[in-house]
Amino acid sequence: MNTWISRGVVFALSAFGLAACETAPTNSGARSLPTQALLANGAVLLVAPAGYCVDTRSKKDAFALLARCDTMGGETGAGVPLGVITATALPATSDRALPDAAEFQATRGVRRVFEQFAGRSQTLVRAEGPAPAPGLSTLHWRGTTRVGGHMLAVAVYGPEGSAATGREGRQLAQQVMARSRSGTDALLRSRQAAGQTPAAP
Repeated sequence: MNTWISRGVVFALSAFGLAACETAPTNSGARSLPTQALLANGAVLLVAPAGYCVDTRSKKDAFALLARCDTMGGETGAGVPLGVITATALPATSDRALPDAAEFQATRGVRRVFEQFAGRSQTLVRAEGPAPAPGLSTLHWRGTTRVGGHMLAVAVYGPEGSAATGREGRQLAQQVMARSRSGTDALLRSRQAAGQTPAAP
């Protein structure tokens, strides 16, 4: 699965990756930032993990970038690892299998897959590949899950030495995928109860 990153997103990754320290500072003048975003013409509700917010400047219909809230002027609680998360929603048929380690290995930007965590609802790998922006580690996490008739592809990047490149990065990816599935399911139920459906692509 190709999780293509535009030049604008690379710039954002670089800015977020280098603009903050690993320990989130206290920000008394913090702004309220969005933690959710609708993707794929409203079919997928992307929900950020704790301490992360949506970068509305880089959002597209099928793509969003998440960063630690304090790097965008918001408030982040203690213990949130510094990193950036990309999320891409792609249409998928119900019989489309989740990617395995070999498919992740063949993905653009992946040289090697170290670990794989596969389940019925999601697949997650720790991979190595060229850093998408200066200052970010070559180690990162990639995951895929089914959400709202789409495949939601998630990638978690962090600066060299950031906890986001280790176990905590895996937890960030798992949170995004689990929260987005639950949020999308709840949104679909509320629309069905109201007699609404997402607009056709």
